[in-house]
Amino acid sequence: MVKQPERPAFTFNMFTTTSQLKRFLQAFEGFEADWESQGYESLSSKEADQRLSGKAPYPPEWKTEGPINFAFGPPHFIQFIAFLKEPATTAALEVIFAGILHATLHRFRGFFAGRSGKVPVMQFPIKFCPSLWFEREQVLVTIVADIESPGDFRPAELLIPEGFIRARQWLDRHGVTHPYLTYYIRNGRLDVKPTLSQQSRIEPGTVTTTRPRR
Repeated sequence: MVKQPERPAFTFNMFTTTSQLKRFLQAFEGFEADWESQGYESLSSKEADQRLSGKAPYPPEWKTEGPINFAFGPPHFIQFIAFLKEPATTAALEVIFAGILHATLHRFRGFFAGRSGKVPVMQFPIKFCPSLWFEREQVLVTIVADIESPGDFRPAELLIPEGFIRARQWLDRHGVTHPYLTYYIRNGRLDVKPTLSQQSRIEPGTVTTTRPRR
């Protein structure tokens, strides 16, 4: 039996409250069906693990950075991962930026801002972590923004594509030295250089892989 080529894919991971999970599902209703109709595959946690070659989708130190509310556990985070099969060229990134990343950020804009300008009731801070898996390079690139109020999302949104471009430029200059490249958005500014991390494991039971409603 001939193995079918893997399609471009995406997945979501999160650690958050039940109410914010409900908001996420509302904001992303129909997203999975829309992008599967365009040739993408929505991955379960097991499928995402296979596509990541067994690597954890995020370094566990993310959970201990920044403020921690001990009454409610680690800081909440939401991660989107798109899987890039082609070499991480400028042209390949531009397709991602204009396509699924643009659509994802648009949905998250509604998630953070609320409908009709009404400020949503949410528990902040939330680490927002869009990621690209560069399959050819075997590198996971993540942009991390601490969203402490609904108004923090828009400035972060504008910097996210630049983070992925800087990652590609870094790899062009330095080659692959670590499996994780992470760029942080701090005080409205994007890191010039990435934080480099080695392979690490997910602690069981801390992360939910969520699939939006069709």
